[in-house]
Amino acid sequence: MKALENALTVLLAFGDDKKELSLAEVAARTKLGKSGVCKVLATFKRYGFVRQNPVTKAYSLGYRLMALGAQALSDFDAREVAKPYLKLLVEEFGENAQLMILDEQSAVIIEQVESPNIIRLSMKMGKRYPLHCGAGPKLLLAFCSEEQINAYIASHGLDKWTENTITSRDALMERLAQIRRDGYCISQGEFDPDAVAYAVPVRNAEGTVIAAIAVSGPRNRMIQWEEKGLLPRLLEVGREVSKELGYMSPGGGRSQ
Repeated sequence: MKALENALTVLLAFGDDKKELSLAEVAARTKLGKSGVCKVLATFKRYGFVRQNPVTKAYSLGYRLMALGAQALSDFDAREVAKPYLKLLVEEFGENAQLMILDEQSAVIIEQVESPNIIRLSMKMGKRYPLHCGAGPKLLLAFCSEEQINAYIASHGLDKWTENTITSRDALMERLAQIRRDGYCISQGEFDPDAVAYAVPVRNAEGTVIAAIAVSGPRNRMIQWEEKGLLPRLLEVGREVSKELGYMSPGGGRSQ
């Protein structure tokens, strides 16, 4: 833990208005030995967390930190933008509404408005869910690269949670392709046998799918909402949230 603490101390040394720091300056700011600081900076440089000026040999923060920071801001913006829409969905349909993101190889709920009904699905903020079952998780997986999908399967397998869980790689790949074509995902009892969920993508200004908005509830109640326009409304919400995050459709309009 001490090594990690020292590494973070070195990284935080760059947190003021001076963009570039020499090795001696970093060592002075952190009160760590030059040899140790040099090793930490070399590791950070290799992973893109710092870069080194080829002329002055001074160090500055690297592209990888900028990318991570942009992703964090994107997730935060999505939460702020999506929350009022989640509230509207709950008011209109009376079921749980969630905003989920991909975090490493899991789906995580980062915002949720719960159903007012006493009997409702239990889904927790911050909990990790497998990617191969459930509407929100499977939609996020569908917009990953094939390499990411294969890595998920290799690491986690395709565990069977219910009789409706997809456990075949070929069947999963076919379903993911369909989700990309349709632009939404419907799950019926794949993770919880009594649950039905609908999910649509949220895109950022670059067109990347960064989150999924899902509505989920008990099977016996969700049937009626399909007949009352849940899917069209959810697609509309996905477009509106994406629009507020700066996404413009290929045709030039600001929509999903």
